[in-house]
Amino acid sequence: FRKLHLGFAMFSRENLDDIRSYLVDALPASAPNPPSALASSPSSKRASSVEEATSAPPRSSFGGAGAVSSSNRIGCGLLDAVLAIMIAHNVTPAEEDGVRVLQAASPDEVALVQFAESVGITLLSRSATQIELAMPNGERRVLSILQEFPFTSSAKRMGIIVRDEASQRVWLYVKGADSVLAKMVRFNDWLDEETGNLARDGLRTLVFARRELDDREFSLFETRWHQARLQSHGRASALLDVQRTLELDMELLAVSGVEDKLQPGVRGALEKLRHAGVRVWMLTGDKVETATCVAVSARLAERGEPLFHMVGITSRVEAAAQLAVYRRGGGKVLIVDGTSLSVLLEHFASEFVQAALSAPAAIASRCSPEQKATVAKLLKKAASGRLVAAIGDGGNDVSMIQAAHVGIGIPGKEGKQASLAADVSVVTFAHVVRLFLWHGRNSYKRSARLALFVMHRGLIIAVVQVVYSAIFFYAALSVYHSYILVGFSTVFTMFPIFSLVLDEDVSPGVADTYPELYGELHKGRSLNMRQFCTMVFKGVYQGTAIMVVSVYLLWDETYFSLMHLAAISFTALVLTELLMIALEINRWRFAMVLAELLSMLCYFGAVLLLPHVYDRAIVFSGPFLARVIVVTAVSCLPVTIGKFLKRKFSPPSYSKLG
Repeated sequence: FRKLHLGFAMFSRENLDDIRSYLVDALPASAPNPPSALASSPSSKRASSVEEATSAPPRSSFGGAGAVSSSNRIGCGLLDAVLAIMIAHNVTPAEEDGVRVLQAASPDEVALVQFAESVGITLLSRSATQIELAMPNGERRVLSILQEFPFTSSAKRMGIIVRDEASQRVWLYVKGADSVLAKMVRFNDWLDEETGNLARDGLRTLVFARRELDDREFSLFETRWHQARLQSHGRASALLDVQRTLELDMELLAVSGVEDKLQPGVRGALEKLRHAGVRVWMLTGDKVETATCVAVSARLAERGEPLFHMVGITSRVEAAAQLAVYRRGGGKVLIVDGTSLSVLLEHFASEFVQAALSAPAAIASRCSPEQKATVAKLLKKAASGRLVAAIGDGGNDVSMIQAAHVGIGIPGKEGKQASLAADVSVVTFAHVVRLFLWHGRNSYKRSARLALFVMHRGLIIAVVQVVYSAIFFYAALSVYHSYILVGFSTVFTMFPIFSLVLDEDVSPGVADTYPELYGELHKGRSLNMRQFCTMVFKGVYQGTAIMVVSVYLLWDETYFSLMHLAAISFTALVLTELLMIALEINRWRFAMVLAELLSMLCYFGAVLLLPHVYDRAIVFSGPFLARVIVVTAVSCLPVTIGKFLKRKFSPPSYSKLG
C-alpha cells in the first residue's frame, strides 16, 4: 500500500498515525451497547455528489452524526473508505506455526487489509457467511455476507452485499478498475484525474464504492438472482445482468494506490535480453499510465525515448488511421490500451502485429487473459522463424503461457498457477537471463552438433557400403557383420555423444557478460543448409577414402581376405568418428577423455569376443595397425587441416572472448 485518495484529501503510507487519529475521532467512544458501526443518517441525507459534500460534509456510516468540521469530514471519509477496504475482499486470517497470517489469492488485497489493520481496524475472522471486525475504539462488528460477486477479468470488479447485524442495514460494496466503476458511481470531478496521477507514480489503482439497499430493493434482487440461477442457458449473462441492476448511482468512497514492486534484477535482465536480440512485449492489466511508468522504471522504454500511444480507439476508422500514422513514424515504443487492442485485433490483427514487431518494444495495458493469449497466438503466426516465449507469474497469465511456443512460469504472490501451467519454471524474472543466454544457447548449439553428428554417422557407413559394392561389381553383400553394425550405432560411438551434449564453447560468465552471443543464434549458423552440405561432403569423402584406401592397401596381398578388409576399414571407421567428435569439443574435461577411451575399449573388447568376425592374430599385428593408421589419416587429415585453417583465419566470435 502507498496512497489512499478520498477526493478531498490524500494519505500515504507516511501518514498512518494521522489516519489512526482521524479514525478514533470519527468513532463514538466505546460503550456497553455502542452505536452501530454502520449506523448513519438516512441515505437521503447524504450528499449526492462530491460537489455537495464540499459544502455539507457527509456523515460516516460508522458512528453518529458528527460535527460539520474539516477534521470530522476527513475522519468520516477515512472511516468509510477503510471500512470498504475491510469488507470488499477475499482475505482470510489464519495461523501458521503460531503466527497470524493473511491468506488471499491477490497480493493487492493482502496489502490493503494490512494497511487497514495498521490504522486500527482488525480483521478478526472471515468465512463464507460472516465478517468480524475489531474497531479502534474496542467495538466488535459482525457483518453477515448475503451475496458475493467474485472478481473476473472480464468484469474487472468484485462486489459484496453485507448486513450489519447491529443495525440490520444492507450495503453493497464494489471494488474494481476505474474504467468500470467510473460509469457506476455518481458524478464527480476527481476520479479520472487522481487515478491518472496515482498511475503515473507507478501504482496499481483500485476504486471503492458503495450503495445502501433497502428491504424492498434487496428482496427484489434476491428474487431475480434466484431466477437467473435456475436458467439452463445463458446463466452467467443473466446473473451479470441482475448484478448490474444494483451497481447504479453508487457513492464513490476512495481510490487506493498499491505499489507492485519490480523484482530485483528485472532492469538488468531486460537490458540483456534486448542486447541478445530478444523483442520484449509487456502485456498487463494495469492502467496505461501505470504500465508506462513500470516500463520506464524497468528500462523497457528508456527515459526520453519517443512513445506512440494507441489509446481510446473505438472504431475501425480510428484504428486504420492510427496504424497508418505509426507506420509513417516508426521506431517508437508502442503503447496500446485494452479497448484499442480489442478493436485492432478484431479488424487489423495481422497489420497491428506486423507494425508492433517493428517497434523497439510494445506495451499493452488493461489486457484481459483472453487478449494476452490472442496476442501470443498472433505472434506465433507472424514472427516466422522466431519462437515466442511467454513469461508470467499470475493466474491471469496462464492462457498466454499455454498459447506461446514456450511458457515460462514464475511463482508469485498470487500462487503457483503460472508455474504449474508453464513448460519451464524459474524462481525470479532475473533467472530468465541465465535460462536464455546460457541454457538456451547451449541447448541450441549442442542440439545442432548432435544432429549433424548423427547424420554424419549414418551417412559415412552408408557410403562405405556403396563404395564396397561398386568396387566388387555391385555384389549384394554386406561388408560388415550384423553384430558390429549394431555396435557402430550404439556402444562404439555412444559415450562420446555425451561429450557433445556437455561441451561448452564459453563460460557462464562470458555468456552473461556478452548477451550478443545469444543474438548470433538468430543467424542460424549452427544448423543451416551450408552446415548440412558440409556434413554431407565430409561423410561422402571420408566414407569413400576409408574403403578405397583399405582396398588399395590390401590389393597386393597374396591372399586377399574380405575379413581383413572389413577389420581394417571398420577400425578406421570407428577411429574416424571418435576423432571427428574430438575435433568438435571446445573445452576438454576428464569425463570426455574417459568417454573416448571407453569407446575404444568397447571396440577392442568386441574384437576379442567375436573371433568369427575378427582374426585376432592379424588385428593385433604391426602391419594391420599401420594400415589402420594410414586409412584413418587419409580420412581425417584433410578435415582436420580445414578446421584448423578456419579457426586460424576466421575464428568464431566467442573464441575471442576467452
